[in-house]
Order: sequence, then structure tokens, then C-alpha cells
Amino acid sequence: GNVPFITGIAPAANGDVAVVAGDGWFAPAWLALLAGGDGHVVWERRLGNGKGVAIEPVEGHRFIVASFDSEGTGSTYNENVAVRAVSVDGQVGDPTIIRRSINKSSGAYYGGIKMAAASDGAYIVSSWEMSFLSDATRLQPAEISKVFADGKLLWSRTLPDSFVTSNDGSGATFCTNPAIATLPSGDGLVACALKGQIYLHRLSRDTGNDEQGKLPLPECNDAQHPVALFLFSRKDGTVLIGGSR
Repeated sequence: GNVPFITGIAPAANGDVAVVAGDGWFAPAWLALLAGGDGHVVWERRLGNGKGVAIEPVEGHRFIVASFDSEGTGSTYNENVAVRAVSVDGQVGDPTIIRRSINKSSGAYYGGIKMAAASDGAYIVSSWEMSFLSDATRLQPAEISKVFADGKLLWSRTLPDSFVTSNDGSGATFCTNPAIATLPSGDGLVACALKGQIYLHRLSRDTGNDEQGKLPLPECNDAQHPVALFLFSRKDGTVLIGGSR
């Protein structure tokens, strides 16, 4: 329960590398800048609650860091998705909450954060996969947000059909491991697998308007197993979708 694991790496313009990592149970996430030449730690910071963290480089010699942040204790406990702008010299900006109350159980670790850099900021997908719970009121759909380079929120959109509850009410199946990429136009693209289909969402960079489509999973997969997807956006506008059970 106390094994650190790297969840994101982002290059700086000067050749250094920023790294974020979870750091075990009930410990804040770790953020550090490593020198590109020999890898020594230039500076390190702590933020969030360690349940999930992601990073992307943005303009102005900055990074965007998204994390889960705890708010309150006991009956007032809420867990939010927060975004911070971090300068290359280690200055951490104030958090902007882009999603409130994604989790209300202090001991639960079922969150996921994915990010993709954009020319004017970043796209962030947040999810909380409590698939074994029967209380459907606590299930949370995936949500995508667009933030500016300073970490301020532009828009957020819930992804429809991101989970389906079982017929007997015993749990839910989620659109597992959503993948995200930025298209050459600047729009965001999200893909996730559910019910034997790959669901696609193209979101307008400025408004978040959602253009949806879907593809069948290939025969080597099935609807009973989780599928991890990967998006590769090319400069000519084509997109490759890879996946693995």
C-alpha cells in the first residue's frame, strides 16, 4: 500500500522533465522537476491526496497538473478534481476545482485522470469506477473538461453512456480507461469501450459541443472484459485507435 508509481511525465522547453506520481495510501501526490542532463531532482512538491494525478506541458513554460483533492472530514467529506498551473521554477498556482464530489468515501481509491495538452490549455477526463457497488446514486459518469494554460476552467461535459448498471442492480460496468487526444483542429477526442462498442466523442475546443459516434470492438475482444484504448492523432488529421484487454 505504500509503493510509489509514476503516472505522468511532461517535457519542459529547456530539456528538463516534470514527473508526477502517486505515493501510496493516504499520502499526497508527488511532483518533481528532473534535470534533463543527469536526472537530478531540481525541485519537488506535494499536492492533492495521492489517489490520482496527471500532468501536461502548456505554453508559457508551465505545466497543468490535475489531481484528486480532499475537502472536509467525516460526514462533510467530499473529493474534488482540481487543476493547478505549475511554473518550470516550481511555483504552484492555486487550485481550480473543475469537478465537485466525485467521491464521498474517504477510503475509496477508484479514480482515474487522463489528460491531453492543447495549444491553449489541456483536456482532462475524470472518472470514478465503483463497479462493485449496488447503490447507483453513488456511481459517477466520466466527464471531460477543457482548461486554459493558467488552469482556469473553460467548460465541462458529462460523457453520456459512460456506464451501464446491471439488470439486477448489483453493480455497474464502466467505459473503462477512457483515452483522450487533441486533434490538429484543436478539438478533443475521447474514446472508451463499453458493451462491445468503442464510443467516440469529438468535443469542440471552444464550446464543448459533443459529436458522437461508435465502432464495434474487434473479434479478439468481447463485452465481458475491460478494454484499455489508446489514441494516436496524426498531423494529417487521421487518428489511430489501439487497444488491449
